[in-house]
Amino acid sequence: MHSLIETIGYGMIDVATVGRGVRRQIGGEVIRLPGRWCRCYGPEFDASGLGVVRRHCRAGESVMDIGAHLGLFSVAMARLVGRSGRVYSFEPTDRIRAALESVVRLNHCGDWVEVRREAVGAG
Repeated sequence: MHSLIETIGYGMIDVATVGRGVRRQIGGEVIRLPGRWCRCYGPEFDASGLGVVRRHCRAGESVMDIGAHLGLFSVAMARLVGRSGRVYSFEPTDRIRAALESVVRLNHCGDWVEVRREAVGAG
């Protein structure tokens, strides 16, 4: 029952936002998230990590987000590398990868973010 109520509630959020996602500011980065995932990060989530991304990603570069989860870093990287760059976002978990794909789409960077199913490791 609880899951059904959650599903209906998050569906109502998606309808209320007309499919544009919920606008959040997280670690200084403005991002749109699907209703189901809009409360996943607090406003100060890993601001230092986002600072590293901002210092090291440049226009035209190819970068990787390994273990991309919902794509906060993928979206930040995509904005920095721009359309002339490329972001490879790795997320092997089906459910989270589907959310990542949605976040990439909601933030209009799907043309230069490639979501990958593989896990990355040493060896």
